[in-house]
Amino acid sequence: MEKRSESSNRSGGNKKKILLAVISAVVIVAAVFLITMLNGNKMVKQADSLVAIGKYEDGIAVYDTILTKKMSVEVLNKREKAIDLMEANENYKRGMESLDNNDQYKAVKYFSKVPESDKKLYEKASNEVSDIEDMTASEAEELIASKDFAGAYTVVNEHLKVAPNSAKINNMKETLIAKEKEVNEKNAAAKAEEDKKIAQIKNEEEKQAKVAEAEKRNQEAQALVAAKNKETEKWELEQAKAVAGTLIGSIRYVTSEIGNLRDAPTLNGNLIDKLPNGTEVYIMDTHVENIKRTWCRVEVYVYGNYYTGWISYNTLNNSIP
Repeated sequence: MEKRSESSNRSGGNKKKILLAVISAVVIVAAVFLITMLNGNKMVKQADSLVAIGKYEDGIAVYDTILTKKMSVEVLNKREKAIDLMEANENYKRGMESLDNNDQYKAVKYFSKVPESDKKLYEKASNEVSDIEDMTASEAEELIASKDFAGAYTVVNEHLKVAPNSAKINNMKETLIAKEKEVNEKNAAAKAEEDKKIAQIKNEEEKQAKVAEAEKRNQEAQALVAAKNKETEKWELEQAKAVAGTLIGSIRYVTSEIGNLRDAPTLNGNLIDKLPNGTEVYIMDTHVENIKRTWCRVEVYVYGNYYTGWISYNTLNNSIP
C-alpha cells in the first residue's frame, strides 16, 4: 500500500510540472506575439509618418522590413500607395523642371502622369497643364491669324503627341482645319478670278498683237506696192523722158480744141496765147514735169507773128479733146 501511494504521488507531480511548462510556453509565445505586434504597429506608424512628410523611399523601406517579418495585406497596400505617391511626386517634379527648361510639351507629359489618387498634386498638375494648354492655344491662334498654318499645325500636333485627349487642343485643331479650308477656298476663288483677268488680258493682248501684225503686214504690203509703184513711176518717167527727147526738132500740131501757150513749163506759167486746133508748132526743147505731163518749148507763127513759149504735149497728141 505504501509503495502504490508513493508511485501515485510521483505521477501527480510530473503532470503538474508538464502543465506548468505548457502554460509557461503559452505565456512566452503570447508575450512574444504581443511584443511583435506592438513593434509591428509602431513600425507601420513610423512608415506612415515618413510617407506623410514626403520621405517615400524611407517609408517604403520600413514597409519592406515589416513585410519580410510578416505578410500583411494592409501593409502591402500602404506600400503600393506610397510607391504611387512617390511616382506622382517625381513626375510633378520633373514636370516643373521641364517648365524651367522651357520644354512645355515634356512638362505636359510628366504632369499627365500624376494620378487622381494624389488629390493635392493632381490639382496642381492639372492647373499647370491647363496653363500650358492656354499658351499652346494662344500661340496657335496667333499663327492662324498670320495664316502660318504649317506653324500652327506644328504647335498643335506637338502638344497632342503628349496629350492626345486634350479637349481644348483638339478643338483648336478643328478650328485650325476649318480656318485653313476657308482661307484656301478664298485663295482659290481669288486665284481663279486673277487667272480669269490674266486670261482676259492675254486674250486682249493676243487680239492687239493680231491687229498689230495685220497692220504691219498691211503696211509692208503698202510699202511693197509703193516701192513697186515708185519703180514703175521711175520707169515710166524714164520712158517719158526718152519720148520727150525724140520730140526735139519735130513739128507737131495742136490736136485739142485750144492749146495754151505759157511762158514757163508749168500750169502756173503766164498765158501768152491760146492756139487754135491745127496750129503748127516747132518743138525746140522739152521738160518732163511728171509721167503725166511733158512740156514742149515751141516756136509758133500765128496771127502774123512768131511766138516762143511752153505748151503741154497732151494738147499735141490727142490726149486732150
